[in-house]
Amino acid sequence: LDRFGQFFVSPLFREDAIDRELRAVDSEYNNALGQDNWRSYQLLKSECNPDHPFHKFGCGNYYTLTNGGDMNDNSQSVANLRPDLVKFWEDHYHSGNLKLSVLGRASLDNLQATVEQSFADVRPPVVTPSPSRVAAFGPSQLGILREVVPVKETRTIRLSFL
Repeated sequence: LDRFGQFFVSPLFREDAIDRELRAVDSEYNNALGQDNWRSYQLLKSECNPDHPFHKFGCGNYYTLTNGGDMNDNSQSVANLRPDLVKFWEDHYHSGNLKLSVLGRASLDNLQATVEQSFADVRPPVVTPSPSRVAAFGPSQLGILREVVPVKETRTIRLSFL
């Protein structure tokens, strides 16, 4: 738990670890391309209100993550990404955005003491203006029939009530 807590207290952001993680994300992305559930989820994201956070970028591959989405630009390196990752960590990895669940055989009091010790140095919340509340799906995104051709032979009907 102490080691896990350090990821949130003082991450190293080593270039070799960044590159390894980018390649893992790339592998997950490529594996998901042929999965119908993932494809349907991406369709749903693309069809929602562009002003809602759900519409934003949710996954990428090695090239989109290292080159800002420009598949023709090979100029970015992992070293150039490090400052952006540190900035993202500074903006978002604070106690106001983090939740932790712990399961163990120890008593609740012992688990709580361990968690408090391991995560005591997580930064306090960063005070930022709250984002505007906009609906993920407005009238122009509702009441639409979407027909999706599946990768696998399947027959599914999905109804979403939002």
